[in-house]
Amino acid sequence: MTFIKRMKRGNYVYLAECKSVRDGKKVRTVVIKYLGREGEQQGIPLETKKQTFNWTPPERSSRYGDVSVLWEVANELKMVQTIDRVCTGKSEIEGISPGKLLTIWAINRVIDPESATQLDRWLQTTALPDIVGISGYNIRKDDMYASLDAVCQYKKEIGKISENISRIDEMLYNQWRNLHPLPLGEKEVIVYDLTAVKVFGDSCPLAERGYNAANSTEKQIKLAILISKFDKQPISQQIYPGNFNDITTMEGLVPRLDDFSISEGTLIWDRGNTSKKTVETLEKYGWNLICGVPKKPKEVLELIRDTEVLPNLENHVPCGKNGYIYAIKKSATFYGKERNAIIYLNLDKSTRCLTERNHRLSEINEKLTRLQEKCDGMTLKTVKKEVDVILSKHRRFVDLEWLETESHYFNWSINHEEQRLAEKTDGKYLLYASNPKLSAKDVVMTYLHKDYVEKFFRDTKSENEITPVRHQLESRVIASTFVGVLAYRLKSALKFKIDTTESSDITMSSTEFLKQLNRVERFEMVVNGLKDFFFVNLTKKLLDQTVALDMKNLFTPRNG
Repeated sequence: MTFIKRMKRGNYVYLAECKSVRDGKKVRTVVIKYLGREGEQQGIPLETKKQTFNWTPPERSSRYGDVSVLWEVANELKMVQTIDRVCTGKSEIEGISPGKLLTIWAINRVIDPESATQLDRWLQTTALPDIVGISGYNIRKDDMYASLDAVCQYKKEIGKISENISRIDEMLYNQWRNLHPLPLGEKEVIVYDLTAVKVFGDSCPLAERGYNAANSTEKQIKLAILISKFDKQPISQQIYPGNFNDITTMEGLVPRLDDFSISEGTLIWDRGNTSKKTVETLEKYGWNLICGVPKKPKEVLELIRDTEVLPNLENHVPCGKNGYIYAIKKSATFYGKERNAIIYLNLDKSTRCLTERNHRLSEINEKLTRLQEKCDGMTLKTVKKEVDVILSKHRRFVDLEWLETESHYFNWSINHEEQRLAEKTDGKYLLYASNPKLSAKDVVMTYLHKDYVEKFFRDTKSENEITPVRHQLESRVIASTFVGVLAYRLKSALKFKIDTTESSDITMSSTEFLKQLNRVERFEMVVNGLKDFFFVNLTKKLLDQTVALDMKNLFTPRNG
């Protein structure tokens, strides 16, 4: 079914007969024929004899809305100029350049990551070549790989990896902070975390088997990230071998922060990165810390067990979706000296742990009873093996007595003392805050509201398809994760821009804005000998929000 599309140019409205066609999962508008300028009646063209111009119908439309907005954001960040300046020594390069290609790649990862393996073809379906200034160039897959090599490559003459990523990160951060300074008197609050990223192939020396939350045995690398709490912008990234433990990655944190000339602020990290060494090292350099403390040290476990956190109004912490949280602050000795300890109770987690453990112990009772009834005739070795399987991680809650001379082989009973001790730690956690002025509520809320770093990992590992990394060379594995972080910089910057712009025309979130812009296409026509642009699927709401974000020239006709 066809429909009439009205397109405003200058003081006139022009009409075209269009139809919607499905292109894979998307629907786009295709112009069938141009009908001319609209007459006095809406939707009806002027009579042929009144038309005073010649036109050439467009060959095809190209994707424009979302790619043009993200390119505008990249320009505000000076992303292209920064990459080119660090990699080539020139910030303004005519034609293709590493900065242009890597920024295009990052835009692709934001809006259409599944096409990353066909990036050169995808590019030709968009208006980016014209917007970027590389129209007419034959962009090949090898050009995209060369752009990765520009930021990180193995140098035979020095026998090691040479990378420009660190310097690019520093410049991008300083430019961002110049555009968006911290509130007067405030210092940077930075969250540190790392995640495992799956890697295909065996030739990358960074790819090793190691611990990950999914308990996968496939090879991986570790991606560490520093993100500002103020505006959720990435500050720095680092890649480590997949078998590195979390604490090992903390050793280079202070020197890396010095590279950014960030005055001492506050660092936040999860309990998996905490040790006596990391705490003492960062305190020595003047940083305030808010970190989770693992329960493994005996002194910490006893502190949590011996501290009662009453679930009353005085101790309540309003943490929204994090559940019913209660916290108290006390002075306690751990990691070699007296420190500020914040013990918090997640009441939901406490109840869930108790319920699940009781359910599991009930199952163990039933299984041991059935095994005892059928073990007559079985060997002692076989019985012990089955008992090990039944007890699994709950061995400490069951007291076993082996009766090797009798047919039943064993007796057992539930260890109620271990149950009692476990209940004293259910849903309870220890946080450390080096600033004694912070209240228990302040510390817990700051710590639990660092979920934006988890969102970063979700975005870069799923939506932006950072994982699995399919490159084989170590340098390209590193450079590939750099592109994923560039993509997140774009998304984060657009979100910050929308969230901080005060205008009644800002009606869509960054996610919805990009989703709606995805439908906006541009086509070029020659009218009266002049080339001009027209846009389809551009709604008034989209145009108003674009103008409110100070991107008012994106949808202006070339001759309008």
